[in-house]
Amino acid sequence: MSDLYKKAGVDIVAQDQFVERIKSKVARTLGPQVVSGVGGFGALWDMGDGRCLVSGADGVGTKLLLAKHYEKFDGLGFDLVGMNINDVACSGARPLFFMDYLAVGRLNKKRDDQLIESMAQACYESKVALIGGETAEMPDLYKDDDFDLAGFCVGEVRRDEIIDGKSIREGDIILGLTSSGPHSNGFSLLRKLFSESSDKDWHYQALAPTRLYTNLTQACRSYVTGIAHITGGGVTNIPRLSSSVDYHLNLDAYLGLENSLFTEILKRMDKQYKEAFEVFNMGIGMIFSLRPEHKTKVEALVRELGYESVLLGTCKNGVGNVVLESEKLGLSPITYLN
Repeated sequence: MSDLYKKAGVDIVAQDQFVERIKSKVARTLGPQVVSGVGGFGALWDMGDGRCLVSGADGVGTKLLLAKHYEKFDGLGFDLVGMNINDVACSGARPLFFMDYLAVGRLNKKRDDQLIESMAQACYESKVALIGGETAEMPDLYKDDDFDLAGFCVGEVRRDEIIDGKSIREGDIILGLTSSGPHSNGFSLLRKLFSESSDKDWHYQALAPTRLYTNLTQACRSYVTGIAHITGGGVTNIPRLSSSVDYHLNLDAYLGLENSLFTEILKRMDKQYKEAFEVFNMGIGMIFSLRPEHKTKVEALVRELGYESVLLGTCKNGVGNVVLESEKLGLSPITYLN
């Protein structure tokens, strides 16, 4: 396997090992109200009245550096909100409110106003309240024009309506919801791949704001058996749904999306398919698993709400592996072991 991402400064294996190391430490703090914690897309807390609170926290990553280079900040609020509320929505929860943390070397009115305005717009479109946050000016830690973003979201779902993947079974189909681009993941590698490119179009495509899926997840929640937000780790996010099946995905369906940016990424990675799908969303920002008989209904809701979907594959009895298969390319199946 290629290690382009590691050479770009991101060690996925080390990150996974870190999560495993901290699980026992975190577990000491948990009480009976915690339904799920580390490892899921959102953490669930039982309110004791039939409802659960669902929380998530995330940032925008090194996409900030690309936005800073072009002084294009109007999409970063969508990225920040999207990375959080899309995670919370994976449990079937309705996101309720959002808070932001903006850290800067020095306040910049033009930039910071754009950041907050775009956060507010993303929250408005997703029916989420932007109820507050924190702005920290730290000149000794950040250079004058440096900044970082983090966000925190809380949602709610009825205990008996949680989508936790436990009902996923062999024969369920896998429907992919198209992304607007790389969203907010893989940018340490993406910036390296395009570092010598004089074509700004690639960078502008990469800066497309993260797609917000919560209105769609709420509309489809009664028809799906699992929801996965495809972020850092690419297709390796999918086994979070369930380890009782393997997920067989059609690589040709991905390539048929004809997204020029991802086609160019594959070209610059010398067609290192395994690593590309482990780093980038490759055109699919969210995945639904569902019974075949619900396919027509869900696809109709996807179109009605202005999204696009593609049939990616099916679930087969297994242990949580992801298998990328291709007829057109003549490749041997690419397997990501759970």
